[in-house]
Amino acid sequence: MSTLVHFLATGCYIGYLPGAPGTWATLLLGVPLSLALKELGEGGYLLGSLGVVLVSIPLSGFVEKKLEERDPQFVVVDEIAGFLIALAYIPVSLSTLAGACALFRLFDIVKPEPARFVDRRFPGGWGITLDDVVAGLYTNILMHLFMFFRP
Repeated sequence: MSTLVHFLATGCYIGYLPGAPGTWATLLLGVPLSLALKELGEGGYLLGSLGVVLVSIPLSGFVEKKLEERDPQFVVVDEIAGFLIALAYIPVSLSTLAGACALFRLFDIVKPEPARFVDRRFPGGWGITLDDVVAGLYTNILMHLFMFFRP
């Protein structure tokens, strides 16, 4: 397998950290990348997020096919892509970052429908990435509701 593909798919090898690789990737790469993209304005943020999603699909699919292992746990580029979706149009603060991290990881782990459907029915990198995009959308919607209804 290409070293560059492996490096990118595993989030700079963060996917090999013990315990919860998706959580590590969200915290160590998703948060800093989202902060950097926010500096580009919302248009730049959306383009950058879409770029990560579009790169995640072939990267994760390639690793899955090469290793003949369904959705390998150490492939975390999909978590980074999903987390970026979670923060679209969300103002950055410590509370919004913490809330988005917690909600995103919950939705990514539990996979409420249609995330579970997407994960099971879409092949290769599509399923690997798009279930995280759905988790990011759920997170984004809840974060907007929380911000709207907070006192």
